[in-house]
Amino acid sequence: MASNPTWRMDGQKHAFSEMILVYRGSQSVAFRPGHHPSSGPMGRETAASGEVLLYPAGLFHSEASNPRDPVETVCVAFRGAPGGTLQKLMDREGHLRLMGRWLYETRFQDYPGIGRLRDAYVAAMVQEFRRLAALPAEDAAVGRVRSHIHGHLPAPLGLSDLAAVAGMSRSHFCRRYHALTGRTPMEDLWRIRLEEARALVLSSRNSLGAIARETGFRNPYHFSRKFRQVYGMAPGSLRKGAD
Repeated sequence: MASNPTWRMDGQKHAFSEMILVYRGSQSVAFRPGHHPSSGPMGRETAASGEVLLYPAGLFHSEASNPRDPVETVCVAFRGAPGGTLQKLMDREGHLRLMGRWLYETRFQDYPGIGRLRDAYVAAMVQEFRRLAALPAEDAAVGRVRSHIHGHLPAPLGLSDLAAVAGMSRSHFCRRYHALTGRTPMEDLWRIRLEEARALVLSSRNSLGAIARETGFRNPYHFSRKFRQVYGMAPGSLRKGAD
C-alpha cells in the first residue's frame, strides 16, 4: 500500500479478477482484453485517489505509478467479475476503500472464521461495485473535485482551491455543485474527510491525533467535535466499540 514513485507492473494477465482501490496519488494503465500484447491497439486509462479499477480475469494489462504523484493502492483478487474489460468508477461513499483497508490491515491475521469473513467482505465489495456502476454518471467537474480532495486530504483546501480544480468562478462553482450534489463544496469536503477518518479509526491502529492530521483536521479537538456532530459519538468510542 505504501507509495513508490517508480512502481510499475509490466504486461500480465491472470486467471482471477482484481479490484484496485486507489487511496492516494495516481497511476496509468494500458490494457487489452485477453489478447497477446503485440496484437492490436492498447486501451489507456488513469486512476486517481478515490477511484477503483476492476480487471476481469484474462485482461492483459500494465500499470505504472505517476512519479510526480506516487500511487497508494490495495489490490483485492477474487474469482469472477462483472463485464469483460476494464471498468473504473469513483468510490463515492468510501465503502469499497473501507472494506479494502480492513482486508489489507488483517492480511496476516489468522483466527477461526477469518477466511469466511474475508470471503464475505470480497463478495460485499463486488456487490457494492455493481451498485455504483449502475448509478447515473457523476458530473465530470464534481468527479475532479472529489478526486482532488481524496488526494489532498491533509492540505488546507478552501473554496477558491476547489473552484480552480473545477475550472469555474467561485459563485458559479457553488451554485452548480449544490445543484448537482445537494451539498455545498465545503460541506462535501468535510463529508469526505470524515468518511476517510472514520475508515481509519475502524481499520487502523493509528493514533487519533495522527488520523486527524492525515485527514485535514486542525487538531484532535476539531476532529472529535466534527466527528460527534455527524456520527453521534467520539472517534475513540467508535474504535472501542469495534474492538
